[in-house]
Amino acid sequence: MTVQQCYERIGADYTGTIERLSSDEQIIRFMAMFLEDENFEALCGAMKQQQWDNAFRAAHTLKGICLNLGYTQLAKSGSALTENLRGGKGNENTAALFAQVEQDYRLTVNELRDYLNR
Repeated sequence: MTVQQCYERIGADYTGTIERLSSDEQIIRFMAMFLEDENFEALCGAMKQQQWDNAFRAAHTLKGICLNLGYTQLAKSGSALTENLRGGKGNENTAALFAQVEQDYRLTVNELRDYLNR
């Protein structure tokens, strides 16, 4: 599997990312760094504790990272959750939006790990 194929499997923007990062080697470096990022875990903890301000910050940061790395699908679901949490409150849609972020995150992480461990 190539980096581009990995990106296709996670609904990511390879073309935009290669333009920004200039090489597959750079993309691979950032893939590995993404797997070590702790914002998703912070988001999970804040959601569990209903700490909406902390959840907003973690979701916003995760969304930004995903936009920079071209992880389009995860950035999209992260953006929806971020906007839902803006203002420091959850509502009747928050759990479903978070579930989508979780699903997209797990897909992304699993594909990145598969690629990096090939």
